[in-house]
Amino acid sequence: MKEKLKAVMKAKTLREALELLPWSFIEVMAAIPIAMFIISVLIDTIMMIVIAYPYLFLLNDMWISFYILGGLSILLYIGKCHVEKIKFRDVIKQNIPMTFFIGMAVLILISTMINGWTEYAIYGHPSRYESIFVYFSYFISFFFCSSIIKNEKIKKFLIYSFLAISLIYGICVGVSLIFDTYTFVMLRPETTFINGIYSNPNHYAFYLTVSITCCSAFFALEKKKIIKWLCFVSFVVNLIILLKNDTFGCYLSTFGGLLFLLIVLVIINKRIDKNTLFLIGAFIAVSFIFNLFEPTVIGNFLRFGADIGSVFQDKENAKYAGTGRWPLWKETIKSIIEKPFFGHGTEGIRERLLAVKPIDRTHNEYLQYTAFYGIPAGICYLAAIMSVFIHGLKNKKKLSKYEIAALAAAFAYCFSAFFGSSRTYTAPYLFIFLGLGFGICNKQEEKE
Repeated sequence: MKEKLKAVMKAKTLREALELLPWSFIEVMAAIPIAMFIISVLIDTIMMIVIAYPYLFLLNDMWISFYILGGLSILLYIGKCHVEKIKFRDVIKQNIPMTFFIGMAVLILISTMINGWTEYAIYGHPSRYESIFVYFSYFISFFFCSSIIKNEKIKKFLIYSFLAISLIYGICVGVSLIFDTYTFVMLRPETTFINGIYSNPNHYAFYLTVSITCCSAFFALEKKKIIKWLCFVSFVVNLIILLKNDTFGCYLSTFGGLLFLLIVLVIINKRIDKNTLFLIGAFIAVSFIFNLFEPTVIGNFLRFGADIGSVFQDKENAKYAGTGRWPLWKETIKSIIEKPFFGHGTEGIRERLLAVKPIDRTHNEYLQYTAFYGIPAGICYLAAIMSVFIHGLKNKKKLSKYEIAALAAAFAYCFSAFFGSSRTYTAPYLFIFLGLGFGICNKQEEKE
């Protein structure tokens, strides 16, 4: 690739440069924002240990880089397709999910023009920084960029980096708990929550969900024993932290990710994978042992059953269902019915949610996007996600361990999204792993 890049530098016109530019360079360029986001966890962990305040590093300084790198990647991709005379309809066929995400982006713009270019739309809420431009970056800098990466070496680097950092991160949090240093712990009068580098334990739980599921896939699929068992260590360490964190929605999502992995491997291999069964057994065993010391697991299941009963019977205490999420969901659905086509705009239902409960987000990402930008936008979002998994099913024989792991991690996040709200430091994982699961590896060093 070095020789080709030298030739590009000598090109006399932009068209000539694009003709000489190798596809592999575009893939490397696309991998940079993803690598930056993954590695930021390690940087934030170090910052947390040193100065105990990591949050603004990612939220402010790095996001401009994501805009620039994501925009540059998509421009290079479009330019390369143009000079190679790849037809527009073929580009669409190659990346159906991105087509849906573009449709959602257009609907977000229309909704914003109708509801107004508010401070929330332009800059995001001061505690979240999720503007419409950040949402666009989710689609371009993370999904699009990861979806065009087909070089196996690049995928290997990105996913192994994620696995290694999640293990280091988990060990740091574990040490903090064991020695009561409270570096990664949020103290409250009634209990102790593990928030890690994040501002809320629920946000850390999203990371744990994706990490545990990805580790599970590599334990099942990796042939190198040292990597396989390091993934198992990370699985156990992060599962214990998740249990200690007592975030039941993400606990269920993690188990759902394991079941998804089991089903995928049955579909691909026509047999039950013993490694995945072992992990499911380990998941149950660790949960049971943990429950002997802190009976939160059984308590959560009992409370979950009672919540379902309260909701179906429309009892007074249904307002406490889902840790108080049920009234937020009901109010959000009312808001969607009121403005079904283009929604209420970014953070547009904040005040009415605060009137129901002192929480200003729905805690359900699917309802959140639909309430903000309308039912068509919500449909586009769901269609984009579903099309990734349908693509994986159609190409099941071609999937490498990297795509399988990415799809399992994305599925676990999608499950957890029923109980949470998007954040700039967690939502990109969904788009990264959806993209890595969508792009099928080719094992050549360069794609010509």
